[in-house]
Amino acid sequence: MGDSFTLLFMENENDNVKLEVYPATTLPRDIDISVASPRWTAPAVDQTLTITGGNIDVVDIPSELRITGVNRTTQGIQVTSSSRIGLYAMNTVDGSCDGFLVFPDSVLGTEYLTVSHYPPTDMTQVAISAVQDNTEVQVIFQANSRVSITFTDGIVYKEGSVLKVTMDAFETIQLQDYRDLSGTYIVADKPVAVFSGNILTEVERDFLNGDRSHLVEQMIPLQYWGYEYYLLPFPTIAGSVLKTVASAAASINVTGLDQLTLNSMGDFAWANLPADTPVRVMASEPIMVAQFARSRLMSEVDNDPAMMLIPPIQQYKSWYTFATGRHSQSEFTHYVMVVIDLDDLPGLKIDGFTVDQFSWKTFEDSSPEKVGKAIKISQGVHIVHHQDGKTFGAYVYGSSDDNCAYAYPAGMCFDEVNPSFVRTTRSQSTLTSHKSSTALTSLPTTSFKPSTLPKTTKPFTTPTTMTIKPGTTPSTPTYSKTPSSPVTPYTTPDMTTSEPTTRGPLPTEADCSCINVMSNVQELYSGRYIQETSDMDTPVYKHTECNKFIYQLEENGMKRWAIGPSIGGRRGVIVGEDDSDIDQVTWRSYDEGNAKWVDDPEMTIACDCQLSEVTDCGEIEIIREDAQLVDGSFLLTSQLLNNRPVYQHSSNEDLQLFFYKNTNCSYWALGATQTQESTILYAYDTSLSPEKVTGTFTAYEVYLNCKLVVLPNKQQDFLSFSDQDIRGEAFALLYA
Repeated sequence: MGDSFTLLFMENENDNVKLEVYPATTLPRDIDISVASPRWTAPAVDQTLTITGGNIDVVDIPSELRITGVNRTTQGIQVTSSSRIGLYAMNTVDGSCDGFLVFPDSVLGTEYLTVSHYPPTDMTQVAISAVQDNTEVQVIFQANSRVSITFTDGIVYKEGSVLKVTMDAFETIQLQDYRDLSGTYIVADKPVAVFSGNILTEVERDFLNGDRSHLVEQMIPLQYWGYEYYLLPFPTIAGSVLKTVASAAASINVTGLDQLTLNSMGDFAWANLPADTPVRVMASEPIMVAQFARSRLMSEVDNDPAMMLIPPIQQYKSWYTFATGRHSQSEFTHYVMVVIDLDDLPGLKIDGFTVDQFSWKTFEDSSPEKVGKAIKISQGVHIVHHQDGKTFGAYVYGSSDDNCAYAYPAGMCFDEVNPSFVRTTRSQSTLTSHKSSTALTSLPTTSFKPSTLPKTTKPFTTPTTMTIKPGTTPSTPTYSKTPSSPVTPYTTPDMTTSEPTTRGPLPTEADCSCINVMSNVQELYSGRYIQETSDMDTPVYKHTECNKFIYQLEENGMKRWAIGPSIGGRRGVIVGEDDSDIDQVTWRSYDEGNAKWVDDPEMTIACDCQLSEVTDCGEIEIIREDAQLVDGSFLLTSQLLNNRPVYQHSSNEDLQLFFYKNTNCSYWALGATQTQESTILYAYDTSLSPEKVTGTFTAYEVYLNCKLVVLPNKQQDFLSFSDQDIRGEAFALLYA
């Protein structure tokens, strides 16, 4: 998610062109969106709109913004927003379409390799848009590719040659050839947006009977490539095609296939995948993985080509907000395809509902064991998240009965797995190695583990001016709007069907339970962090979407705050100067060029909790056989007290469930007013919401499925039980 995007539309067929972008959010407030073509005037695009959470908002783009032929133009499109959003785009004509996830400008890179399907029905293609003026771009065509492209400068570029061009912001170039442009290497001195695919093609069918479609994805910068990938079969489709591209010489293992060796950067290979078997891909060096939905034959239904880049597990998130595709001439059937550790499956939720545990497919040889499933969803904006912050993969797919399909990742984290590719310039002579275009054969695979991951430190760049104040709106989406009155419940779906999981109290109560990190320099570490449980004796915060943590390091008797990919880790971190209050720390990042730590005074952390970040439980039910005073439902209000939600009894306006805190103690309490004196029941537990409390209440325990279950006739503290004993309403009888 981001607040500034640069995109373009490559060539599709010429009939009834329809170009659309879809900004997506679930934040319960207005977000201002601007869509413009800053340098294109025939016609110019200059649209503004206001979106709110939960709906698909469509912005139509004039067909003149679609690039045609080998060309150098100014058809780049800019989308900006007042808050962070997700952005998706669709390029459609009658009977041909594909969609893509648009990456925020803040995560764009300077090095790319491309991928497309081959052989094409009508040309492979690559397009580039600059984001800043005076961007030096080199396009190096792979040796032995047999490409021959006449560019706008009149020069014919062939295999192994280098096209050099200086581009200003929103200037675009498009390259096309009937040969395979996969493995084309693009390097720039400033971040650029790169797209690749096919004008129109069948995928692994005969040219007389197979359906054809436009294929496109935005290319992932090399620093975000990974080692381990999981691919699910597309629903309703008779098989798919895998294509891998190497960043360096690599060995690759694919479930059920022979091990492959790619010899150099830009080498690629493809394989036909079965229709019903999940596939695991492992590599010794970072690779890019594309999955192509196969064309249908005339005798088949709902099997239209589509192209999707698969994020590696290093880029999995714990929270996705995404929009489904849309076609004015077709009705899509939409799916979200999820890959998750089997042990984490009980905590998976779609739009607040627990996902059923049945019919999940197992990935062979995965450790920990992973499972996957394509889940049918409605058209619109959706949230898929894990209630305990576990990361998983999510992809979006849709198919219609009108020769149209789309596929794209629901999102990805953009953690720098391969920082050696950042801001690197490579000469032509280093890219003249042989290119492999080998089809994988169906042979048993051998076990294979990737080499140790490289250090993940981001280079320091010059800070830019930014400001933030407490109370800044979060980027984390919410399920519904703030209620108009304290006793009006949220419209969040009931959560009582999920199995409970073990959570301990926070080790140390922090003044900031939810924090907002903002930096234009360390953009990858920006976002929302929530305090969570850990084995450390100091507060730990986890990013709401990705595996990034804020914690304290101790060296030579001195503690420092740090942000990194693992709790307590010393790799890939930025550090604070001391262990002051977290919102008062001056942060430092490592300048690799000068081999020293440099202050980043513009990075700011502010305390700021939002209801959606501390609970997704709209109603708490209390059951007590001998105390009618506290029986009944407590409804989530719009109030936060001590960074925690307040619940009010549905019929007794004087009875509330709240978190009490003073200088000596803090606890969850039930009482007539939000004071210590009014407390009727209490529990010494600092969890962010009552359904997460696992500490003992006086006279009652907490059932994690949004229920506080009172144990009858028990007044002593320290009642305890195992997770294995928790079974729905039977829990209330354990101590009867």
